[in-house]
Amino acid sequence: MIHNDFIERLSKKSGLSAQKTEKLLKAYVNAVREEVEMGNSVNIRNFGIFERVVKAQRKIFNPSNKQYTVIPAKKTVKFKPSSVMKAAFK
Repeated sequence: MIHNDFIERLSKKSGLSAQKTEKLLKAYVNAVREEVEMGNSVNIRNFGIFERVVKAQRKIFNPSNKQYTVIPAKKTVKFKPSSVMKAAFK
């Protein structure tokens, strides 16, 4: 499903216009992103939890040049689906 199809489906389900639905979705996504950037987790009931995690620095071996390389630590987003969401896919 592409963005426009998703907006259209949300618009029909909510009874809002497509423009209002898109504006609402953008505000929602930005709010979640901002909270996760600040290090807070965002728990959406019956959907899941978005949280920022830090992947540790690690050392890997490159067999082609037989050298070790250090991969620096990095921040990323983790999504953990709720039990309701998991049950929907069983």
